[in-house]
Amino acid sequence: VRSEKLGIPTIGSNEYFGYSMACTETDLFVTAYLRNTVFHFSLEGNNWVYKGEMRPATTPQSGSLFGWSLAVYGNTLAVSAPFEDYAGLSDAGAVYLFNRSNGAWQYTPAQRIASPHNGSGVQLGWRGISLYGDLLALSHGNTTPDRNGRFWLYQKSGSDFTLRNTVFSPAASINELFGASPAISGNHLLAGAPSRSDPIAAAGTVFFFRSPEMLASNQTADGYVDVEWRVDASCASFSPPRQVYAQLFDSTRQLEL
Repeated sequence: VRSEKLGIPTIGSNEYFGYSMACTETDLFVTAYLRNTVFHFSLEGNNWVYKGEMRPATTPQSGSLFGWSLAVYGNTLAVSAPFEDYAGLSDAGAVYLFNRSNGAWQYTPAQRIASPHNGSGVQLGWRGISLYGDLLALSHGNTTPDRNGRFWLYQKSGSDFTLRNTVFSPAASINELFGASPAISGNHLLAGAPSRSDPIAAAGTVFFFRSPEMLASNQTADGYVDVEWRVDASCASFSPPRQVYAQLFDSTRQLEL
C-alpha cells in the first residue's frame, strides 16, 4: 500500500479541498468548492502531478459552489455550480463542460448549461450529475416547483450537449426528491427518490431505467422504467434491508438479499 500527498498550491481554511473527485486512468480532478476551483492532476510514472485549475470563464460568484459535483467520461468533464445566480434567478445553478483536446485538458469551459427550468432555487446539479458516452444526466436541489423532483437528460450533438428530455417520477409523491444521484452506464440509468414514502415514511426508492438512449428521445419516462427498488415495510430501520422489491409493470417479484 502506497500513500501520496497531492502537491497543490496553498489551500486556505474552509475551502473543502477533496469534497468531490473524479478520475480516469491518467487524470484526477479534485474540487475545493468554496474556492470555486477544480484541481487537475496527471499520472506521471507512479506520481500524481499537479497540472492546473479549472474555473468558470467569468469570475466565479461567491457561494456558487462551483465544483460541488463532478463527472468525467472520455474527453469531457462536467462540473456543477448549483448555487449560481443569473438573470435575476437566485440559486438556479449551472453546469460547466470542459474538454480534452489533442491530449490536453482545457482549463476554460467549452460550454455552460444553465438551469433548464426558469425559476429560482432549482440548484442544478446539487444532488449529482452523471456522464456516459454522449449522455449527461443532471439532478436538481430541494426546491423544484412541485418538489416531486425530476432530472434532465442531455445528449451531445456536435460540440455541445442539448436538452433531450425532462424526466419526472413515474409515480410521484410530494417531496420525494426524485432524480437524486443519477447514474448512467451503458444501457442502464438509475435515479434515486430518497425521500419517497412508499411503503413507509421517507424509506426511499431507486428507479432503474432501460435504454437511456431511447429515453433521451421520448417525452415520457413511464415506458422505460424496468425496475423500482424499495425497502419492504417490514424493514423498520435503515440498516441493510432484509428484502428489496423489484416492481415491474405487470408483476412484483421479491428479491432476497
